[in-house]
Amino acid sequence: MILRMCLVVAFIIGVPASSCAGDLIVLNYHDVVADPGNDRFAVSRATFVAHMDYLQQNGYRPISLAALENAIAKHTVLPEKAVVLTFDDGLKSYREFVAPLLEIYRFPSVVSLVTAWLDGIDVPPEYHGKIMSWDDARQIVTSRWVSVVSHTHDLHQGIPANSRGNQRGAAITRQYFPATQSFEDEVQFRDRVRRDLALSSSRMQKELARAPHAVAWPYGDYDEVVLAEARGLGMKLHFVLNDSDNSDLAKGVVGRTLVVDRPDVGSFAKLLTRSNVPVPRHFAEVSLDAYVGKTESEQEALLSATLERLAAMRVNSVIVTPVSADGRRAFFTTSACAVATDVLDRVVHQIRTRLNIRYVVLRLPGNLQVKDDGVFFSDLARLTRFNALLFAAEVSTERLNTVRNVVARYRPHVKYGVFGELPRSTEFDFFLVSSTGLRSVTNLDSARLWVAVSDARDEQGLRAAVEQLGAQGVLNYGVPLEPVLDDGKPREGMDRITRSGS
Repeated sequence: MILRMCLVVAFIIGVPASSCAGDLIVLNYHDVVADPGNDRFAVSRATFVAHMDYLQQNGYRPISLAALENAIAKHTVLPEKAVVLTFDDGLKSYREFVAPLLEIYRFPSVVSLVTAWLDGIDVPPEYHGKIMSWDDARQIVTSRWVSVVSHTHDLHQGIPANSRGNQRGAAITRQYFPATQSFEDEVQFRDRVRRDLALSSSRMQKELARAPHAVAWPYGDYDEVVLAEARGLGMKLHFVLNDSDNSDLAKGVVGRTLVVDRPDVGSFAKLLTRSNVPVPRHFAEVSLDAYVGKTESEQEALLSATLERLAAMRVNSVIVTPVSADGRRAFFTTSACAVATDVLDRVVHQIRTRLNIRYVVLRLPGNLQVKDDGVFFSDLARLTRFNALLFAAEVSTERLNTVRNVVARYRPHVKYGVFGELPRSTEFDFFLVSSTGLRSVTNLDSARLWVAVSDARDEQGLRAAVEQLGAQGVLNYGVPLEPVLDDGKPREGMDRITRSGS
């Protein structure tokens, strides 16, 4: 009922209807097989049938791609409990099992094709023998229950993202070229993406007699640059992975919830009733100054030690400082200031992939000194994945506005925080204070308050500090990593306290 009312009100007052699509659930499946084995992204046929039965028996209404497009473009009213079923990668299991089954349920669905894979190009080893042929695709597009969209031509693969050889998705990464020790510039990047999408569109037009008007971005990653290139080729809808957060539906960005780890019916039900309860953030603060002046092998040893400590602490968030303590040198490639050592992306990438810590905050010191804020933050956002930026309280409104405008182009949905004195609360999403300064904080939502525990370098002191924070209703807390690394005291007890949920 909420979505229906929002759409009607939006139509009356002239606000884009899709901005109210809070109830829309978009699910993302991959392979549906008899036995998924150890594949996290596959579900068994029995589990999938149970999911569809649950939707049918509990009043959910799977809708077509056309119905979703109408809701966005024409302000039509979606049914209550609307669901969009999407299937990525163009796997044979969709043609052989999923599509025929969904036709029995009379459930529409959307399948995305990596056209290079259908051409037999760059098929991942794990997908050998599992990808649909063009004949398969021609068979499914005849069904009124099936919509086919692009999954790019050949961007569903990793490319070098930094000088250490880490690979990230080709659709969003500015490629690193070892031969020239340089990164792809924005002109090169846009041209590469445009050519790939155009080839995907032309292949689908030739083989299926229809060009795609939507794209499912590989790995769910996107930015405003790739959206613009896709729109220029007639792809107006963009399927991403964002836990069905559809706050950007007015721009055609469709957030999806990934169905992973073979959820049973109970877990599936929870996916459909997304909770808005904030996840408590237990964090560690990491400085990169120790990497300066070290050889690559020494840096790797330091990184391994850092990862080991973070794993033991079981934090779910990390704060990293992307510049040196004096605020003058960067830890990433930029022309806006001197570069101390290009290690930021390597550290962040390893934290995200090896430890599965997905929430990374970059902390900018109050003494930040760069030639050009636009260039500095553009390079930072283009080359590094992060979720939030944390500024000192003295940051000017002018600088903050510049940063927001630049970063939004490359990192959608970035949050902004502030540390130090805490007025100007309307400009920021969260606030970092020290535990000793907590007493001066009043009338702040506890979900937006992060507390850095200070003066607690032993287990007893840390336990007392955390217990005090709990008594004060603090949800989000953390510690600097360096004192834990350097003080030489036993670590096991401290790890027990800092672990998520402790």
